[in-house]
Amino acid sequence: MTALDALASPARQEVVYQLGERPATVRELAAALGRTRQALHYHVALLERAGLVKGTGWRGTGPARERVYSVACSRLAFAASVAETDRGAARRAVSAMLRLSGREVDQALASPALRHGGTAPELAALRGKARLTSADLQELSRLFGRIEALLRRSRKGEGRPFYAVTLLLAPTRMAGNGAEGSP
Repeated sequence: MTALDALASPARQEVVYQLGERPATVRELAAALGRTRQALHYHVALLERAGLVKGTGWRGTGPARERVYSVACSRLAFAASVAETDRGAARRAVSAMLRLSGREVDQALASPALRHGGTAPELAALRGKARLTSADLQELSRLFGRIEALLRRSRKGEGRPFYAVTLLLAPTRMAGNGAEGSP
């Protein structure tokens, strides 16, 4: 199983993000994610086989002894360099990412604590299409890198609100004219 195959599940993506915060046992993951331990054992095993998480020690004693897991990689991202054979897995991983983002938006909208408006709203979405030059694509790539760096350095921090950010760039076509975007 490849890393992209393993990420074709929103549940496994949640596990990786949670373990990015701090190492945890399956019991701790179940409590944090609101999922059953049995389901998470399955997902953690797949992530471990794919090399995305690793066992880093043990917690507890006797029958309560459990394996502690942590992330095995520092980032989850991919670009157009995805091999031809991995494109189906990449599509499934991105689809899972978007489903997870949709669930997080639903959860945020249902929260009475959601801050609306102001200079830093807690929920924002942007979708646009444009004809971009090579320089524009390079600038977008730099901005993606800056956002990723901000998310990495802000990852740890007890007591602060937790936010999800999903970024997607894909060549496309304008509706109605059939003109393809250049990859």
